[in-house]
Amino acid sequence: MPLYEYRCDECQALTTYLWRSGSKTSDVVCKACGAASLTKIISRISVHRNMTSKMASLDPKYDAMVDRAVKNTPNADPDRLLSRMKPFDDRGRSKVPE
Repeated sequence: MPLYEYRCDECQALTTYLWRSGSKTSDVVCKACGAASLTKIISRISVHRNMTSKMASLDPKYDAMVDRAVKNTPNADPDRLLSRMKPFDDRGRSKVPE
């Protein structure tokens, strides 16, 4: 269901309408002044992206910058925690003797 924008010929206000399959152009009136003389305008499109597509569009230089920052800051490296982890049994006790 597309969104259409109209500019009122009387008060110049912008009005946005969500079009459904049964919508009629005669239903379009200015929400600010109620006038029926509106001009359809071209508006921006909106594209919703998920995190995967956002990450794919990042500059490859960014990955190198993050890698350098992690390399120079040992506390920022998530692998440092993995190396200290110990496996647990079903009861939550450590399998490795201390």
